[in-house]
Amino acid sequence: MSQKWICCDCGETFDEEDAGCYSEWEGEGVMRGEITYMCCPKCGSDSLEEAEECDWCGECFNSIDLIHVDDTKMCETCARAIYEAYKEKWAKMKGSSNA
Repeated sequence: MSQKWICCDCGETFDEEDAGCYSEWEGEGVMRGEITYMCCPKCGSDSLEEAEECDWCGECFNSIDLIHVDDTKMCETCARAIYEAYKEKWAKMKGSSNA
């Protein structure tokens, strides 16, 4: 499985083999050489971060934007949905015990 990346500028997510590339010459004199860099295939930015999938929805996010609970990674939207479902279930359980 290839590494997934996310562009910090446009938000595009892509597999490493689908990345764009650009080259620059670096160094002076005999040290001069061409260096190739990976970039976003959509906007050309080289501001990239490793991406990880949310275990619940499968969408890709910057790894720092995921919530890690034990071995599970969740995006904020999925974590919030789980929390709200828990609150609703807990409220029903508390309501039925008071009857």
